[in-house]
Amino acid sequence: MNRIFNKKALIILASVILFDIVTKMLALNLLPFQENVYIIHDKLSFYLTYNEGSTNVQADLLLNHEQNKNLTVVMIAIAFLVLILYIFIINKKNLTVLYKWIIGICLYIFLMVLIEHLKLNINIEISNWTASLISKIVGVLFYLTFYFLAKNKYLKLFILFIISAGLGNLLNHFYYPYKVIDFINIKGSFETLRIGVFNFADFVFNISFFGMIITLILIGINKLGLRLKRFVRS
Repeated sequence: MNRIFNKKALIILASVILFDIVTKMLALNLLPFQENVYIIHDKLSFYLTYNEGSTNVQADLLLNHEQNKNLTVVMIAIAFLVLILYIFIINKKNLTVLYKWIIGICLYIFLMVLIEHLKLNINIEISNWTASLISKIVGVLFYLTFYFLAKNKYLKLFILFIISAGLGNLLNHFYYPYKVIDFINIKGSFETLRIGVFNFADFVFNISFFGMIITLILIGINKLGLRLKRFVRS
């Protein structure tokens, strides 16, 4: 039976996680809290702070209207767990890709409608720590699913870096200060991406995510080109 992670993959995972933890510990012990330490004028600075929310900056922009944001985060995480289970089950079924997508989209719509209904009828207080932990665990499982299914080696590499970054921030919940430590502040380009103050794991995630998207586009273009060639030849 083939292992999900080979030796090289495990080295990448361990290296990213270890470097992330080391840089966070250095920042925690050497930098003043919430004070800028300028490196390149005001464009690049170290700024130690904690992400005490249950989501990152981008997700906060989407959920800022929610009265009970943490409950919404947990319910969305549970919905994604259902989708992950669906992916594994449907992958073994002898159905065309179109039918798999149609069923998956219908399941997604049903789960989102169910979440909207439950939010109106459930009022449970969930801490930021719990919601953040659950969302990051599900996020890692979600990308792990695609890593398991991916065939392209470059796509698998980018997904592996994303998983490594997710594990780096996930582990933050189990050592002091039990919150995600952020310490890098770049004005300009990163402000337009709205990622705010970030850490090494966030940097790896964002670069790898864009790499994954570009790879998917190139794979799609390549498949389209092959189909066009076959069509012309026929």
